[in-house]
Amino acid sequence: MWRYLLLICCQNVFTAHIKLHNVMSREELRSLFHVDNIDNLPEYQIVNIHSRTKREINEEDKRILKLNVFGKNLDLNLERNNNLMRNDVPLYSVIANSTGHLEYHLLHHEEPLGETYQDVKNQAALVIHTDPDDGATLYVS
Repeated sequence: MWRYLLLICCQNVFTAHIKLHNVMSREELRSLFHVDNIDNLPEYQIVNIHSRTKREINEEDKRILKLNVFGKNLDLNLERNNNLMRNDVPLYSVIANSTGHLEYHLLHHEEPLGETYQDVKNQAALVIHTDPDDGATLYVS
């Protein structure tokens, strides 16, 4: 989940011509891509996201995201869905340790993680989190 967040957050720092993995430590490669060396990297792309909020009378909040991924234009028509994630549902992070076994860690979250949105047609869902300190919008898949 957080690996996509990192890729999206880095879009303003790196252009499409710079490969993110060239500036990452081995630990960061493991955390983001789950590989130990660059020969095993999956294909990835840093994309620019164009976002628009749509508010109409008698309709829930909507967000429209437009992005180009691997040469394919993708338009997500996201509608807010409060049933996808609740604050009382336990969340875990899963990390592979040095022996390859998975370690599960309970994430403590007292505050809402963000607003959940869903595009049923494209089978996409994400959490949109607004940073309370600087107002930055983070998209978490």
